[in-house]
Amino acid sequence: MPPAGVAIGCRGGVLPPSSVVRPRAPDPAQPRTGPRSAARRGAAGFLRPAPPDRLWRYRLAVMTYSGRVTVGGPADVHELKDLMITKVAVGPMENNAYLLRCRATDEQLLIDAANDAGTLLGTIGHDGIASVVTTHRHGDHWQALAEVVAATGARTHAGREDAEGIPVPTDVLVDDGDTVRVGQVELTARHLVGHTPGSIALVYDDPHGHPHVFTGDCLFPGGVGNTFKDPEAFARLIQDVETKIFDVLPDETWVYPGHGNDTTLGAERPRLPEWHARGW
Repeated sequence: MPPAGVAIGCRGGVLPPSSVVRPRAPDPAQPRTGPRSAARRGAAGFLRPAPPDRLWRYRLAVMTYSGRVTVGGPADVHELKDLMITKVAVGPMENNAYLLRCRATDEQLLIDAANDAGTLLGTIGHDGIASVVTTHRHGDHWQALAEVVAATGARTHAGREDAEGIPVPTDVLVDDGDTVRVGQVELTARHLVGHTPGSIALVYDDPHGHPHVFTGDCLFPGGVGNTFKDPEAFARLIQDVETKIFDVLPDETWVYPGHGNDTTLGAERPRLPEWHARGW
């Protein structure tokens, strides 16, 4: 059984538990890196404090949501102003599934019907789901897809290049930059090549706070996803993760991976040179 935060066949290597970085709230007094930081600096280069209401909401979310879940244990809920994110762990590979609920319309979307349809349907509840997104074609991420779709009538979404590897027909083929909606909430798809040809991440740019990104098996605490000792695949994956995730999102972006604990881009950004050097 892999240690917490690590999934067999998904990560490029196994890190000891002590090296898994836990998400933490950024210190508003410290300079930040990332593309949005400059916009929050004054002429002298000092960081402008975030609006008090935004800081309060962010700190409350960090205090009440940890992102640490176990198979058979309770779900964890991240409550944002416009969106509720419920995280649950399922199956022998300890996959994470995420239920997103628009607070204005109560419409729901499931990310990865990975395993244990009973747990997923119980989490979904009587309101059902309008859609289910499969982040990539590996079997541990769709074991419960057929049963969940049969029970809910949900439309299926998957990356165009991975859809043929998913045994449940895909209703919506997703390309880079496409918008995936749940009620009034919009998510932006990012096509990340390397772990599989058609993996997708979903970015929610919260207008009331920091962004949130659901990365499937492409980004974890401590590294990118497994590229199976293929140098070309690793080069492509780390390039896509850098250019489409790290280069365009700020440090406080919350990362929800396909297995294990959550992290933030700020916790992982200093490690990018190490990932390049080791090749996984």
